[in-house]
Amino acid sequence: MYARTSTWTGSADALEKWVEHVEKSVAPMVAGLAGNAGAFFFADRSGGRALTLTLWDSEDAAAATDLTADQSRDRTVAATGVELEQRGRYAVVGAAGANGGQQRAETSAANKALSRRFTELFSSGDQGLAERVLAPDVVFHGTAGDGELRGIDALKRFVAAYRAAFPEARSTVEDQIAEGDKVVTRWRARGTHRGAVGPHAATGRGFAFEGVTIERIADGKIAEVWVSRDELGLLGQLGRLPEAAGRTR
Repeated sequence: MYARTSTWTGSADALEKWVEHVEKSVAPMVAGLAGNAGAFFFADRSGGRALTLTLWDSEDAAAATDLTADQSRDRTVAATGVELEQRGRYAVVGAAGANGGQQRAETSAANKALSRRFTELFSSGDQGLAERVLAPDVVFHGTAGDGELRGIDALKRFVAAYRAAFPEARSTVEDQIAEGDKVVTRWRARGTHRGAVGPHAATGRGFAFEGVTIERIADGKIAEVWVSRDELGLLGQLGRLPEAAGRTR
């Protein structure tokens, strides 16, 4: 995990405007950024100081939002009158405290966010995103048709083949459960069959199907994946099951 900080100074009036601006604009914006694992905003009204702390899945995830962060800081200064005093970047190397439940909750939230970005990969095919969320030696335990894939390059090829067959497909996260170093994600995919899937030529048909993945997280990246999905339902919608093909004649 990685952290980025900003410290601010200003008058009492400027600090009140900063608090309002954070609640209405900054916090919702940060929460929607890929790779964000949490954000905290602190105000010392009597001292005329404030602090922003944002957490990220990795240093790469933080770096990918540097430009957005700079633009947000400029807007904050213009909107509130506070002054940006200092910026910081830190690797999170440990945590301690009596509230172990809070720490577990933060870890679970970060792991869920990482899992959502893995689901996003099948909607975008973004090779850079693959590098940010997958461990180099990731292992993918697929269905019978997929087999077992080892290494990030093999998984990139798998995603590329999926995107070639379903270039318009979009996957959404329907539900998640996180415990320890694992996340269970139920997802739903929708799209149109535009390219070959194994022996099945493109049909131009639309589809929607669901699946479940379990990801094991290690050192801020996905190290292992197990997947189960409704392949029979998909093939039926594409007219590639014998009984489905017969009904379409």
